[in-house]
Amino acid sequence: MMPDVERLRKVWALVERGGSAGECAAARERARVIAERYGYVLDDIPVLLAGGDVYKAREIRERQQREREARRREAEQASARKAALKAHRQAL
Repeated sequence: MMPDVERLRKVWALVERGGSAGECAAARERARVIAERYGYVLDDIPVLLAGGDVYKAREIRERQQREREARRREAEQASARKAALKAHRQAL
């Protein structure tokens, strides 16, 4: 079952181009409620409105998240190795 795309499109337009911060926040919450009623999340709305494959988009977002997490872990490990090497050099 699909949400009412035209209604969702109108609400999402307020999210993207709303007048005040409160109006945008209220529209975002309304869009979230509409989307969740059908098993979607806020990140799915632009894909839904574009007529794209939501499940494919989710896979891509999840893969990108895993890649970002892997890069973050690698950077932390490199920083730890650099700090350990610096401490070793200072000890000498």
